[in-house]
Amino acid sequence: MIKNISISSNLIIIKTDDEKEVENFIRFFTTLDKNKAAKTLFADETSIEYKKEGILDVIQLTKNKGFNYIEIETVIDHLCKHDMVINSEIIEYAFTEAADKLEHQNIIFCFYQKHPQLNIRINKGMISIRPMAREHLNLNSTACKKLIELLQKENSLHGCTIKDNIIYILSYTEVQNAVNSIVQVLLKCHLIEKKNKEEIVEQLIQIAFKDFTMSELKVIRGIASYPNDHSLNKYKDTTKRIESIFLDLVDNSFNTDSMNKLKSALKQEGEFSAVPKIIMKSIYKLDKNFHGKLNALLKLSINGKI
Repeated sequence: MIKNISISSNLIIIKTDDEKEVENFIRFFTTLDKNKAAKTLFADETSIEYKKEGILDVIQLTKNKGFNYIEIETVIDHLCKHDMVINSEIIEYAFTEAADKLEHQNIIFCFYQKHPQLNIRINKGMISIRPMAREHLNLNSTACKKLIELLQKENSLHGCTIKDNIIYILSYTEVQNAVNSIVQVLLKCHLIEKKNKEEIVEQLIQIAFKDFTMSELKVIRGIASYPNDHSLNKYKDTTKRIESIFLDLVDNSFNTDSMNKLKSALKQEGEFSAVPKIIMKSIYKLDKNFHGKLNALLKLSINGKI
C-alpha cells in the first residue's frame, strides 16, 4: 500500500510498505531503464531512484526542470489505473501540496473553508472539473451526484460527460453565462465561498478568452496562408487584419488601432462588410461567446484606458 506521497518543485517521493508495489511501479512507470520514467508520462527526462527507509520502500522521481501540477495528476492517475493501493487521504494531500507548491498555469483551484475542493480548466472550448477533496474523489459519491445533477439542469450548459473521474462541460450560450452558471452551482454545493465567487468568475472568463482566441488565431492564420491561386486569396489583406486583432487579444497588447479594427470587424463596416463568412466566422464566434467582455474592452478604449 502507498503510505505517503510528498512533493517539492523537482522531487516526488512515494513510500510504500509492499515490495510488490515497487515491482508494479517499475513495470508501469518505466520502459527499458528502471531509473528513468517513461517519456509518455513526462515531457522532460525524469530520473527515478529506489531506496529503503526502515520497513518502507522509497521511490524518488526527480526532474531538473521541475514538476507541474498536471504531472502530479498524471502520477496519481497512473498509480490508480494500475491498481496500486492508495487511499483518498493521501491523494487529497498530494493534490493540496501540488496546488500550493507547483506551477499550475491556467488552472483555477476552488477552496471551501481553506481546503481545496476541485480544480477547473478550459481547453479547446471544453470546461473540465476535477475533484481534489477526498469526499469528492469518487464521482459516484452523494456529494458529486448532487453536483452533476445541478450542472445537468443548467440550460446554458451542454450537460455533463464523465470520463476518467473528470466532469466535462460544453456551453450552448455565451461563455460568460456558462461560467456564471457553473460557479453558481459550485456555490450551492459548498465547493466555493461566496466571497470568492466574482474572482473565480473573472479568472475563468480570462482563461476561456485566452483559450478561445488562441484557437481562432490558428484558424485565421490557416486561412491567411492559403496559396495565391485560392479563391479567398483576394481577401488576404483583410484576413491578415483579423489575424492581427486576434494576436493582440491573445497577447493582451491593445492599442487605439487594435480597438478601431475590432469595432469595425464587429460592426462589419468598411473592408469587413463584404468578406466571405468563412473569414468572418471567428469574429462572429468571438462576439457570441464574449459579448460582455468585448463591450468592457471597447468601453475602456472609449474612456482612454487602453
